[in-house]
Amino acid sequence: MITKQEAIEELQTQILMYEGIIAHIQHYKPDADISYFERKIEVVILSKLALESQMPRRADGDKECYVCPACGYEFPDIGGVNESYGESETYKFCPECGQAISYDE
Repeated sequence: MITKQEAIEELQTQILMYEGIIAHIQHYKPDADISYFERKIEVVILSKLALESQMPRRADGDKECYVCPACGYEFPDIGGVNESYGESETYKFCPECGQAISYDE
């Protein structure tokens, strides 16, 4: 089974491959339609971004205010008011962009 990191690396290789194909086509046939390969690159980039957002990234900040490493969204009062009632709210994913969040150092 391939890991998410290996899949991301493979997707990056595909992006480079399609860019190489486009460069080759444009070199030999400058007027050729390359829209098919440009769309392929867009699809691969979106796939890569989706996989990357599933891999946890460490949130910056402290219990008073964490910040998403992907979009900069500030998480409200994690472990503050709610903790005083015996509940501690932590986010596994950013509520703004969906990035997987880690609080480990």
